Amino acid sequence: MNIKNDSTLDNVMQAIKSAIILEIKGEQFYKTAAEKTSNKKIRDLFLYFAEQEVLHRKFLEMNYDELLKSDNWIPDELKPEPSFDIADNVINEELKNSLKHTWFEASAISIAMNLELEALNFYQEAAKKTNNPNAKKLYESLAVWENKHFDKFNTLEASLREEFWEAVRFSPS
Repeated sequence: MNIKNDSTLDNVMQAIKSAIILEIKGEQFYKTAAEKTSNKKIRDLFLYFAEQEVLHRKFLEMNYDELLKSDNWIPDELKPEPSFDIADNVINEELKNSLKHTWFEASAISIAMNLELEALNFYQEAAKKTNNPNAKKLYESLAVWENKHFDKFNTLEASLREEFWEAVRFSPS
């Protein structure tokens, strides 16, 4: 999504609407992935991220509503994200063995990583292009959260890649 240079609150509002759509896409994907997987740990992971997308959406909606009420809008503080240790909660021998029998979880993890990257890029671009210091603060806060999400999925995918390649008897050279 393209962010125009915004010197008006209208452009900030349009960017927030676009951001809400990104969060809804992520939430729906994570819920669908959770429904489709038979692996409980992966289901819990996807449900956790669906909840995070809901929190992001609500945060954006709250700020959008405040922006409608006042020309002197100051974004609310984004609360720190609760910790979710992927290494301890998801990556284990059970998961690695289950990947030998399905491509779905590996594909879903890759798609999740791309969704988080899309949101991260959106917020970084919006922060860079806005002339509104309050909007910049909002976008930068959300970019930090999305970067953490991207890093978690990237770490998970990287740690599983070799196991997955071995399971499907593929070894890149």
